[in-house]
Amino acid sequence: METVTIQRIQEGQVEQAVRRAVADVGGMSRYVASGVRVLIKPNLICARSWRTGTTVNPAVVEALAHLAWEAGAGDVLIGDGSGVGEDTNEVFKALGYDEMAHRCAARLVDLNQDPVEVDCPTGVVLKRIPISRTALEADVLINVPMLKTHCQTIVTLSLKNMKGVVHSRGKRKAHFVGLEQAIVDLNRAIAPHLIVVDGTVGQEGRGPAAGDAVEMNLIIAGANRVAVDAVCCQIMDVDPETVPVISLASEAGLGPLALEEIVLKGQELESVRRPFELPSFEMNPYEGVSLIEGIACSGCTGHVALALKEMEEDGQLTEVVKAIGHISIVYGADAPVPDTRSEDVCLYVGTCQRKSKNLGVWVPGCPAIEPIIQDALRDLAGLPIQNIDNWSVAADEFASK
Repeated sequence: METVTIQRIQEGQVEQAVRRAVADVGGMSRYVASGVRVLIKPNLICARSWRTGTTVNPAVVEALAHLAWEAGAGDVLIGDGSGVGEDTNEVFKALGYDEMAHRCAARLVDLNQDPVEVDCPTGVVLKRIPISRTALEADVLINVPMLKTHCQTIVTLSLKNMKGVVHSRGKRKAHFVGLEQAIVDLNRAIAPHLIVVDGTVGQEGRGPAAGDAVEMNLIIAGANRVAVDAVCCQIMDVDPETVPVISLASEAGLGPLALEEIVLKGQELESVRRPFELPSFEMNPYEGVSLIEGIACSGCTGHVALALKEMEEDGQLTEVVKAIGHISIVYGADAPVPDTRSEDVCLYVGTCQRKSKNLGVWVPGCPAIEPIIQDALRDLAGLPIQNIDNWSVAADEFASK
């Protein structure tokens, strides 16, 4: 039987809740021996504050670093490989991780920078995976995911969070060969020793970055990723059997998802259950806008979603639609190209749509980032450009490379 604990954070006392959670699953000394190297791997997909439910609260990671040192660790690293197109070191700085790491004498590591090709003979869709050497060589790996939804995998918890140890080229490949199974293959190649889920602020809706924050004030912990993810699903009022990545991982023997096979400690499940709004998979989430998605990685998917969310929040998306009428935004490989006889304005986004750049307006990048997507929309609508002098020049320069 696997043990999972649910701890409530009282009046902002994050470290105390983390300590109780780790104690409930054996204490840090169960995982960390004297002199070992510990890697703490939070979900830092991009430079959006933990208060948005997008990234891990640094207070959770700091508490884990203190516990690792107290257990006798010889070295404590904090690392992630942020999303495709993101600069992990800039993400560290923007989220205050550099200051936090200094306080707890830990070293920050960009896991995108030292890939090693790892054979995965039991992999179904991935036979070789470029995984960070730092992650592979750590004596103890502590996985710190978020409690949030995901527009491509329904939820993103500990199994999905391991994607951050994979180099960008491997992250992209995972989307083309079958994302859920690729995540399972990855988790068969490298496993965390301890999972501590940051549920201080979760995220619902169109996660992993464009959803809405949900204050939960919870810490969830366990040693088995499938069991932890199954319990987190239950907290979010999601049946884990309906989440392919979790059910596939359970079928692969990585852990149990039935509550009958899990020992629950801490808070009663029913006392913390809060239904999360699941991501909308419909292709028209905004009035006057159609999203036409092909095989897209979470880079383009996330930046398109964030670009539209931010413009909707400040009212500019309404202005764009009013000025130009219906717009189709096309991204990802093999996305169906809109009928050229249509009067709709088409915006083609990202390198995968480079071949369509003569059919309408093309935004470059792998991934295309939201400031340029937003400026392209503003330019189409005759609104002032805010981010660069001429985004179309950037597109021309990108195309010439």
